[in-house]
Amino acid sequence: MGSWRGLHAFAVGCLCLNAGCSGTSSNPAISSASESGSARVRFAEGAPELETLVDGAPQNIGQAYLRVDGQTVASTFNYGTVTPFASLPAGRQRLSALDELGYEVGPLTSDALTGGKRYTLVLVGAYPNYQVLTFEEPAS
Repeated sequence: MGSWRGLHAFAVGCLCLNAGCSGTSSNPAISSASESGSARVRFAEGAPELETLVDGAPQNIGQAYLRVDGQTVASTFNYGTVTPFASLPAGRQRLSALDELGYEVGPLTSDALTGGKRYTLVLVGAYPNYQVLTFEEPAS
């Protein structure tokens, strides 16, 4: 299991380099929050294909967007995307990648986040075994 986490840490680094950590548009209401019980979080899409059941068969959902706890945080969330950091409440986050028709991968739940810390949450896996890997960023 340790090598699995190491591999994904490497994947996060590659995603950041490839995406320039610039990401996609985010919700200003989320990214401007700065209460003491919040964590700074960015999201990375590390699953080459996002599939869900459509008419009883796994289908790629294509162009996806990301919702966290019911709120859209990235209007585009495709393989390799890394979003900018956003302030979110401490605790567990529920992520869903959806297409414009509402087909969904998730919701997937992150590990608990601690207020005042920074994290990268990476959606990984393949149908039907998707998960969110949680990486705490070093203190600056």
